[in-house]
Amino acid sequence: MKAKDDFSLEYARALFVLDESSGILTWRHGSGSGRPYGKPAGTLRLGYLTVIVDGKQYAVHRIVFLLKHGRWPKGDIDHREGERADNRPLEIREATRSQNLRNSKLSARNKTGFKGVSFHSGRQKFMAWGRVDGRTKYLGSFDTADAAARAYDAHAILRHGEFARINFPSSPQRI
Repeated sequence: MKAKDDFSLEYARALFVLDESSGILTWRHGSGSGRPYGKPAGTLRLGYLTVIVDGKQYAVHRIVFLLKHGRWPKGDIDHREGERADNRPLEIREATRSQNLRNSKLSARNKTGFKGVSFHSGRQKFMAWGRVDGRTKYLGSFDTADAAARAYDAHAILRHGEFARINFPSSPQRI
């Protein structure tokens, strides 16, 4: 879903109107090709809104970024709270692939309910794990899942800053 060279800011402004408070793109009157004028643009695909322009598919969050910042994003777009269809300009931010992955949600395979935490049945302890320079780092073993999750949170905040997806967002440690 990369930008075409001919899909400029001016072209985006000719096609769409952005409601910044909701993040909703609507088709601008007179944008042609039988588009539903004044109607929200985009179809939900895998949780993301996408739109077809001149036969090419674009992610709505990338178009919102273009309209807000006047340029196409260089890398990924990260949804701060992880809601893929929430395209409010305050909710999306430019990110590297690594930053975007750091802010990912809890894996569906996770059995502890906490990011960065697993249970070691032999030791009967909860283990905390984090990532450093692309490698998994052991952060310690704990009697409770909460304690392991807090260790992961401290590590994630230190290593990933604003892109850290932590287990206890209301924690005073949150940056």
